[in-house]
Amino acid sequence: MARNVSANELKKELNEALGPDGDLSDDETIEIHGKGLQSPSFPAGVFLCALIKDLLDIFGYLFTFATLGFLGIIIIPILWSLNIIIWLMLSTWLSGKVGSVKRTLYRRFIYSIIFEFIAGFIPWWTIFVLIAHGKEKETTAKILAVFEKLAL
Repeated sequence: MARNVSANELKKELNEALGPDGDLSDDETIEIHGKGLQSPSFPAGVFLCALIKDLLDIFGYLFTFATLGFLGIIIIPILWSLNIIIWLMLSTWLSGKVGSVKRTLYRRFIYSIIFEFIAGFIPWWTIFVLIAHGKEKETTAKILAVFEKLAL
């Protein structure tokens, strides 16, 4: 049987379970409580976008370092355009996350951008999506455990 839990009690329990990165605002607590959370499914479309972006980065490096003359002048702007479109798709996916997950992932998002410029041949965005999904699953499991504990 579900018991009536105050918003403050729920927020306190959630912040305790999520740790230092889990400082949720009142709006986030209400949003989480109202969503009826389920464990997130694997973001196959987003993963595919990240994989394509990483492959475009690798081809971009190959075309940049190879002397392709006229072909390079045509292909590199096309690769950059596709890269920017996919980067915008990834940032839109990230903006749909809630609270502590969003804050943690934004930090990793910035790190991925920095690392991409340092070593662009490593698939940073594919790694980022895998880590982001793992973090989201972990956080969702903690929130669901709090809901179970409070019998919501």
